[in-house]
Amino acid sequence: MKSSFRELAITTSLAVALLFGTSSAYAIILDSTNFPDPNFREYISELTGVSIGGSLKYVSGDVLVISVDNKNIYSLKGIEFFTGLERLSCNNNALTSIDLSRNSMLERLECEGNQLTSLDLSKNTSLRYLNCKENQLSSLDLSKNTALESLWCGDNKLTSLDLSKNTALSELRCYRNELTSLDLTNNTQLTYLGCSINSLTSLKLPQSGSQLKEINCYDNQLQSLDLANQANLEELYCFNNNLSTLDVSQNGLITRLSCTGNRLYYLWLPKDANLTFLHCKDNQLNCLNLDNYNNLNATISEVSPQISTRAFYKQDYNGKGCWALYGTYFNDASRIRNLKIDGESKEAKLAATYYLLVSDDLKKIPQKVEYEYNTGNSAVGWMEVTVNYDVKNYGVYIDGTELTSLNLYDIPALKSGTAYVEDEISGISYSGQPTLVLNNAKIEGKEGMLVDLANVFTIEATGKSEIKSTDEDGLYVDQFSKLTIAGGGTVSFIASNLNGVNVRDFSTLIIDGGSTAIFKGGAFGYYDESGELYIKDGSTLMAYGDSYPSAYLPSSGNQHFSSGIGVRYPVGAYIGGNNGTDVYYASTTTKVQKDWVVIGPEGAVPPVNYDLNADGKVSTADIQVIINEMKKPQASQNMMYDLNADGKISTADIQVIINEMKK
Repeated sequence: MKSSFRELAITTSLAVALLFGTSSAYAIILDSTNFPDPNFREYISELTGVSIGGSLKYVSGDVLVISVDNKNIYSLKGIEFFTGLERLSCNNNALTSIDLSRNSMLERLECEGNQLTSLDLSKNTSLRYLNCKENQLSSLDLSKNTALESLWCGDNKLTSLDLSKNTALSELRCYRNELTSLDLTNNTQLTYLGCSINSLTSLKLPQSGSQLKEINCYDNQLQSLDLANQANLEELYCFNNNLSTLDVSQNGLITRLSCTGNRLYYLWLPKDANLTFLHCKDNQLNCLNLDNYNNLNATISEVSPQISTRAFYKQDYNGKGCWALYGTYFNDASRIRNLKIDGESKEAKLAATYYLLVSDDLKKIPQKVEYEYNTGNSAVGWMEVTVNYDVKNYGVYIDGTELTSLNLYDIPALKSGTAYVEDEISGISYSGQPTLVLNNAKIEGKEGMLVDLANVFTIEATGKSEIKSTDEDGLYVDQFSKLTIAGGGTVSFIASNLNGVNVRDFSTLIIDGGSTAIFKGGAFGYYDESGELYIKDGSTLMAYGDSYPSAYLPSSGNQHFSSGIGVRYPVGAYIGGNNGTDVYYASTTTKVQKDWVVIGPEGAVPPVNYDLNADGKVSTADIQVIINEMKKPQASQNMMYDLNADGKISTADIQVIINEMKK
């Protein structure tokens, strides 16, 4: 019917032109002025039947579809004449720009495999399908495209993607970009999500009424994934992230799950056993119960190996203390075979329900526990587990010596005089309270410090010490743990890529005894997710965030500051936001970022670095850095160059450098 209508429209247009003379609309010449690209010009000639140099008859709404894939076209100038165009396919050409402002009827656009650096679709409000993958787009504004149902924008350079207005979206493929966060809260019609191979640390999925059936979010940096509202989920591929727990127990329709290559120590599966595909190898699982999962196929189900660094727990066994390994399915010793403790074969025994006995001598903490666990599924069979109770896999060094053991009764390699661990009660365990003593120590590694699984840990800091992480958070406090920084010294946690500190899951960080804790991150400086923060008398917290705000604090009810403790820098800054979690510049709603946040007693100031250009010396080159900063508008100045902390960048800061040069 639509085709017949178009044919009638064309016939009518030609009749009008013959009766009343050719109007300007029908006098568009098919030449190099109107269509500069020869290949596009030739295509239009073939499409319309008009010879090169002739007058186009089919204009306005007469042409509905243009398809020019793989034609080595560098310009689509002339497409503006086809105002009734509904579908355009121009994949795999040499386009650097496209002007579609006159093509307001466009419903489908395919422009993948070009060299586009920008794409203006603000006039294309009828657009329902967009494929712009494999270009060079660094931004994409889709706020006017509320009818959009399918979006393919992978293999670009996107650093952000706002889809809050695209509530009709059912398919999203934004893989291989540079996204660090993605908020899909409003996109409840999504059925397919592909956001893999980005740098995501935050992924907010649709909430009530979500239609999601498949999620591909692998090869990111996700530390958590909330699937509680994804009742329709059938397939999940979240491998190669930083997930420590994964709960799909409410996702009863799930049939395929791949979570390989995380650091999972808990995996909760649904009671409705529909799984046919499971990959969960290369995690830190101690055990896995698949008793009811009869549909799993051994050829596509991979659960081994599991290499764990989980802590041992103190338990009572036969009336005396022992060390045990906790596992959610350690309820039957017969499910464990080939148990080896430090290379010696042992009989599997449970110290208590959920606790596997690893040592009946509290003064002997095993360094390596190996065993196989019966998954309860005949197709999958036994899962191989290795528990390394050491940190040599993390590449952590103290004073140039690799830290290879956390056995608190045998740590000669640690006692260098500047850093060592002392056992206050009973070792690193649920009930233990070990202390790491630091005196001008430097610790460097791929990971910073991890305080996990309800540990109670203390850092006794004297002098100035530094813990530096190249790949992970500088300090990670998780799972009901409590860390106290005391001793009156300064300890810095520096993370090149992630957060200076990450406090999660009802854990607590306490800064006490006049100590100073410095957190500097490539992402956040201080990041809290459902934790608590105490800053006690005379103590100070300093935070600096590069890619994200410097401080994301716990909610106001979980902030406990002693009398006299407050925000001291930036000058006039305040804590606010919906839950009192953010730090803003004075009299603004701008969050402090790329600048220090200092919370402490009166007189507390941010750390000073006089080598401003990082060339290893203090010189006139550093004075030039301040001069360059003074030339900028005050609102865009980086206050880290306010060396005398008077709230402005001026010649007084130059004098600070001069004084330092005289030393």
